[in-house]
Amino acid sequence: MPANKRAHRICIYPLPGSLCLRLQKCSPNISSHRPRLAINDCVRPIIARCIKGPHGRGDAQYARGRPIHDLSLERSMEQTQTTKMQLQTHRIQTEQGRLYAQSWAWQPERAAFDVPIILFHDSLGCIPLWRDFPANLALATGHPVIAYDRLGFGRSDPHPGRLSADFIADEIRQTLPHVLDAFGIVRFIACGHSVGGAMAVQAAFRFGNACLALITMGAQVFVEELTLNGIRLAKQDFSDPQNLSKLHKYHAEKSRWVVDAWTDTWLSREFSDWNVRQELARIRCPKLAIHGDADPYGSVEHASAIAANDGRAEILSGIGHVPYREDEAQTLEMIKTFISGIR
Repeated sequence: MPANKRAHRICIYPLPGSLCLRLQKCSPNISSHRPRLAINDCVRPIIARCIKGPHGRGDAQYARGRPIHDLSLERSMEQTQTTKMQLQTHRIQTEQGRLYAQSWAWQPERAAFDVPIILFHDSLGCIPLWRDFPANLALATGHPVIAYDRLGFGRSDPHPGRLSADFIADEIRQTLPHVLDAFGIVRFIACGHSVGGAMAVQAAFRFGNACLALITMGAQVFVEELTLNGIRLAKQDFSDPQNLSKLHKYHAEKSRWVVDAWTDTWLSREFSDWNVRQELARIRCPKLAIHGDADPYGSVEHASAIAANDGRAEILSGIGHVPYREDEAQTLEMIKTFISGIR
């Protein structure tokens, strides 16, 4: 693009609040991968997203491979062989209930050798909302991919109570060991979106050498007013039963709990000082933070914090909260390049 020209584009994607657009000039001087037009901070985030349809243990102990949980992995008899790869469904038993999981290109007999990418979903997420990203990620990187619904989400069992202010660390301390043991995973790559990015950070911190790399997309690693404002708007939107009903196809009768677990926890006084800065400072594996500069749920400072101390931050111009959907091709290429450089 000539230096003296600017591009004008219109792009619709989910952001918080009411559905509306604005035309934004994309400066050629901004370092970006793909100039786009961002919509303003007033677009219904998850509602628009859902309408589109489905598409601890310590590091040393884990590295020695000593199981500390008696878990059962129930593989579904139904396995779908697509033209791309094998998709399997799984049920993983935990003390609080059963988790629903899916795997792409996973071969149990190679568990001791393969390094799967484990996906951690966002605050309203579940496996169908990843759409085609897991399959495309497996194809792009050559690594198996595993995703699971946290308790209370998607097709996993209901959560037995309310989320604590320490729920992000709790997920990695209490639940991830079940997933790793059930699949027989020795080494893995942690990849998370939104609050799932913070869970991926905790995984890289707590499992040390067993976690070969950390990848985040639109992650939050501390509380800031931009995030809270987006959550307040979403809370107001989902007070409308018609808007809440859009989540039923993904979470069924758990939809109200899912929304409240997100909004009430983040807006609580107990959560106001939450951050993972200390954990980030102690992570030694390679780090990639992908973040859109139009993300209404977090500034690019989150990516900077994650990438500090030899990590890599990729800021996408005009991209909002869901990089893997708003620019899947570029996101996949970034992850592929990043993983190919891991030794």
